[in-house]
Amino acid sequence: MENVRNLTPAPAPTSGIIASSVYTAGRRVADIPIEEAGDWAKKPDHVVWIGYITSVCSGALVLGAAGLLKGKRATTHWYAHDFLEEFGAIPVGERIVEDGKLITAGGVTSGIDFGLLLVARLLGQAEAETVQLALEYAPAPPFRSGTPAEASPAELAEAKERLSASRRVREEMFARWRKAPVRAHG
Repeated sequence: MENVRNLTPAPAPTSGIIASSVYTAGRRVADIPIEEAGDWAKKPDHVVWIGYITSVCSGALVLGAAGLLKGKRATTHWYAHDFLEEFGAIPVGERIVEDGKLITAGGVTSGIDFGLLLVARLLGQAEAETVQLALEYAPAPPFRSGTPAEASPAELAEAKERLSASRRVREEMFARWRKAPVRAHG
C-alpha cells in the first residue's frame, strides 16, 4: 500500500452536479463537479494508485469523461448504460466488468460484488470470502425485478419516471458536450 497517495480535500465544487465523491480511508476528500471530471481525474495530485481504475454505478461516467473508457468494455447503472458509447466504451450488460486493470460495476447494489472482487484481486480469495462472511452477504432478493429484463413493463416505466430528473440532467450534459469544442488535455 505504499503506492497509495494521501489526498487533500479538494475545493468546493463550482457546479451543483456532482459526478462522484472520492473517499480514502473512509473519509470523504473530494466532490467532483461533472463538468470538471475529465480534468480532475488527470491531475497527478488527485490520483490514488493501487493498480486498478474502478467505478460503481454512474461513476463510470466520470471515468468516461476522463477518457479512460475508450475502447474498453464497461458497465454502469442500466439507465445510464447508453451513455457509455458516448465515451467510446464497449457497453456490457453485466454486474461487474473487468477489462485489464479497469473494473466497472453496474447499479449501486453491484458495488458489494465489486468490492469483494477487488478485495480478492488485492488480497486473495480467502480474504474476500472472510469479508463476505463478516458482512453476512448472501443476497436473496425477495423479488425478481432487479434488472430491466426481469421487471414488468409497468415496473420499468415507474422506475424510469422516478429516475427521469437525473436522466434529463445527464442528457443535457451530453448535449452540451457534443456542442463544445474539443479541449486538449495536458
